[in-house]
Order: sequence, then structure tokens, then C-alpha cells
Amino acid sequence: MSKVQYAIVGFGGIAENRIAKEGFALDKARFTEPLRHAALIAATDVNPARREAAEALGLKWHANLDAVLADPAV
Repeated sequence: MSKVQYAIVGFGGIAENRIAKEGFALDKARFTEPLRHAALIAATDVNPARREAAEALGLKWHANLDAVLADPAV
């Protein structure tokens, strides 16, 4: 079974720290098992400065929600 690939819309500090760095969605969970049927692959935020943080975690960056919705991988 292939994994559902999804994006975070609103990649602020909470998303970065609680979801990405702790690995709940990146197959490297610190406190739980990684998600077996879902994979976080992308992010977007109204603040373009968040791009660097998302890309540092290996996430694809989208400029806005429309770009996320247009991405066939998501």
C-alpha cells in the first residue's frame, strides 16, 4: 500500500517544532512510531521566511495554498 502524501498549510513554529522536528510525519518519530500510511512531503505559509525551515527538514515548499492544491504529489 502506498502512503498518502500530504502538506502542512501554515508552517509556523508549532508545526515546525511539534510535527516536523519531533518526526511524527517524517518517518523518524521520537515519541511514537512513524506514520505507516501517510507521509508529510510539503508545506506552505503566508510568511515566505518559513521556506528555509521547511526545506531544511526536506519538505517541498509551495508559495501558497493554490500551489499545494495544484501539486499532484500531494
